[in-house]
Amino acid sequence: MRLPWTSWGEIIPGLYYGADKRWRIIATGVRFREEDERRAVQKLKTMTADPGVTIPLSTRATIDDVFADGPGEPSGDLRLDRTAEGTYTFSRDMPTAVMWAWVRQQLLSNPSHVAQMAGIPEIANLANLPRTPANINLEDLLAVYQR
Repeated sequence: MRLPWTSWGEIIPGLYYGADKRWRIIATGVRFREEDERRAVQKLKTMTADPGVTIPLSTRATIDDVFADGPGEPSGDLRLDRTAEGTYTFSRDMPTAVMWAWVRQQLLSNPSHVAQMAGIPEIANLANLPRTPANINLEDLLAVYQR
């Protein structure tokens, strides 16, 4: 069994080297063999990395909408896919954390628009919902119990 840190001094949470000479990713239980410690750490990071999210930007575009000046390739990190129906879908990949930060900002700044677009009218009234009560202090709970 190895110590919980690497030979170069980095602590790698979530990776365990067992007596059977196999590595185990604690979160998933996946086991694998790798002689090189650095490759094992890289495999952990690859297998547990945030896969991100694909955001569709337009789902019903025609070829004329997509290429106003004629055929070509979309620029940047946009992706263009042709559907079975002959329409095109523009999409963009981004880290999950970036997407959720944007959703949070939209919920706070324009909840009525989010409610309309999501088809969930209750979202528009989030600011009017009662706040959750503060957590009960353990000392207060004990005091009530001892009475």
